[in-house]
Amino acid sequence: TAANLRRVVRACQLERAVLLEGPPGVGKSALIGALARRCGRELERINLSEHSDVQDLVGADLPADDGFSWRDGPLLRALRRGSWVLLDELNLAPQPVLEALNAVLDHRGTLYVPELGEAVAKGRGFRLFATQNPHGGVSGRRALPKSFLDRFFRVHVAALTLVDFEAVAYQKYALDEGFARECAACVDRIRREGVFGLEGDVNARDVERLCEVVSSREDASVSQIAAEVFGPRCADDEQRRKLEKAVGAAVAPACPVDLAPDCLRAGGVALARAFAIAPAAGDDDDGGAPRRIARDSNAAPSLASLARCVRQRWPALVYGAGRAPVEPILRLAEACGASVWRVRLHPASDVTDLLGGFEQVDAERLRRRAAA
Repeated sequence: TAANLRRVVRACQLERAVLLEGPPGVGKSALIGALARRCGRELERINLSEHSDVQDLVGADLPADDGFSWRDGPLLRALRRGSWVLLDELNLAPQPVLEALNAVLDHRGTLYVPELGEAVAKGRGFRLFATQNPHGGVSGRRALPKSFLDRFFRVHVAALTLVDFEAVAYQKYALDEGFARECAACVDRIRREGVFGLEGDVNARDVERLCEVVSSREDASVSQIAAEVFGPRCADDEQRRKLEKAVGAAVAPACPVDLAPDCLRAGGVALARAFAIAPAAGDDDDGGAPRRIARDSNAAPSLASLARCVRQRWPALVYGAGRAPVEPILRLAEACGASVWRVRLHPASDVTDLLGGFEQVDAERLRRRAAA
């Protein structure tokens, strides 16, 4: 991490944008965030995707009380204030976004906004950073034009070492130094054994997940907890054997799922059941679907993994064919008395489908409907 930071600091000696390139999970964005805090600079972070639009960076006319009014986007706001900007996942951005950045990156150093009829120059102290993952093996990422990349000072961010893993485990979590070293060494062995493939599949985020569980449990060793945490990621017996060799503990084929009136226990995780708050019909004696979960051995591993994700507040990605990924989520929610909002995503899905957006309202029609 120190070597990566030195490369970035040296790059900042030039008046050019800096592009950080490296595998996922090596701390590219975190490195810029930490540097901005140390330098006392305001940082605008923009996450780019295939559906990003120029308006997401520059701004747009948005509805207001008296019609529409202009709202600066994060890039335009940073230009005016002289702040730092971090563009995450640069090689996911569509071509119109890259073209809008050209004027900021070249000798002009200005951004023309047609809606305002104004050319906004870079404020004093403005600096632009960008990050990208390798385009070779990561889906959706493409190689950017060389003419565009030449506008950046490119910095390669090397993969984290065992020493970096130990620093993450020791400084971020309230663990004894021995436990922190063991967690870091365990994840490093998983990476070196190639359990889940090549570089990028095991990184500092996995150290954080393991440390979160270890810091909250005292009933198992680090090796046993690592087998529980990483076991669900194994797609076949070969990966399970590699994982067992790396962590030095057996991966349990199935975890018992026990139901009690007040909680569900699965794989050492207890989740409260909310039936006292929202009772379900026919559930007074723990009958119906919740009881079937305890008897279904095929569902037990998935339920135990999902229960751990819920307990640790981790996002869960469940994959499989047909209804296989959905069924354990619905059954766990039903057993715990939780509500599930199901959203079907497709290539044309937009962020407004999840967050909401502005809709035109006919006030006269609403008044007529109310009067009727």
